[in-house]
Amino acid sequence: MRKNGSSQILRCLVVAFVLFIFFDYFNIASSLGFQVKNINISLFSAVLNAFVVIVLYIVTFIVVDKRQIKKDKNSELIAKILMHSSYKKCVDFLKMISDQKMLENNILPKIDFKQPGLNEVEANLQNNPFTEYSSIVEFSISGNVEHEDLNTYIKVMELYKSYIMMRIVFFDIWKYSGANHRHLQEKMRLDKMNLDRILEEEMAKIQKSLKEGGVVDRF
Repeated sequence: MRKNGSSQILRCLVVAFVLFIFFDYFNIASSLGFQVKNINISLFSAVLNAFVVIVLYIVTFIVVDKRQIKKDKNSELIAKILMHSSYKKCVDFLKMISDQKMLENNILPKIDFKQPGLNEVEANLQNNPFTEYSSIVEFSISGNVEHEDLNTYIKVMELYKSYIMMRIVFFDIWKYSGANHRHLQEKMRLDKMNLDRILEEEMAKIQKSLKEGGVVDRF
């Protein structure tokens, strides 16, 4: 929009200046019955200098604006690629930890439940998909990620980490049938369904946006 407006102003100035010189040079105004003196050389020089300055300013603005638009577009695409990568990792880790045999045979044996706080395996499962979180926040601050998209990203991160923690701590919850156990089972099931739905929707939206931006080799 700004580029088109500047281009139109530049064209109008050029046309107006050319017409002014043309009318003055051929004394068209006098031939039409208007008493007009030919242009003063000093005035003409001042007008010409001002015109050149204005033209250079507009041309510079158009070039800089064009580069800024391209830079912003690239930053937006990079941010979307990082977010899509995070969501893809979430999907892969969720699929892995939802496999009960994989969980009990390959993940839980590496976790020391007596150790306070997160151990290396659990920390990696929770944090690995979000290694680019700080970069995505910076893109949002600079205006390349919509606040709504950042809010969704943070929501996914919180839901994902919470589910991973519960899946590990209550890995055998499905073996029990008490009221409290059933309540926890239902909560975990609904959290997983909600998380899967958001991930699917966001990945589809990002994929569409990236393809429109010319990024197709990731899919």
